[in-house]
Amino acid sequence: MNTVSLFNPLFNTDFFDAFDNCLAGNCESKTTFSPKVDVRENEHAYLFDMELPGMSKENVDISLKDKILTINSHKDEKLESADTNKKETTKEVAKNDEKTREAGERWLIRERNSVEFTRSFHLPKDIDGENISASFENGLLHISIPRLPETQPKTIKITAA
Repeated sequence: MNTVSLFNPLFNTDFFDAFDNCLAGNCESKTTFSPKVDVRENEHAYLFDMELPGMSKENVDISLKDKILTINSHKDEKLESADTNKKETTKEVAKNDEKTREAGERWLIRERNSVEFTRSFHLPKDIDGENISASFENGLLHISIPRLPETQPKTIKITAA
């Protein structure tokens, strides 16, 4: 039986990069989450279903390298502007932070700036990496990774020289 397992590098650079950025004064509020995923297998494929509420397919990247399937996303949240009732990106909100400071206010907790995640899965040897398919519908990412057929033992006849 083949298994699919989570891939977790020893020192995840995202943590250390974020820590270094905060020490350098470039601390940006990011919400990191680990989306729920179901992984199934049948005789033809490995099937992944990942919940990504509020995301769109444009926010999601899928890659396969050395039998490691990586799914990641980065999405800037759109926040309502109190002044104009229009949607703003987090960069526009950052500009408006100066107005907030001038008004004598400061952020205590700000978790809605951006959302990002990375999930990696170590795949078994029997995958067909050339024919992976993915679809995204109603906040659910579906990935199908076909399995290669089992190689059958081959009998080799010995001929006289």
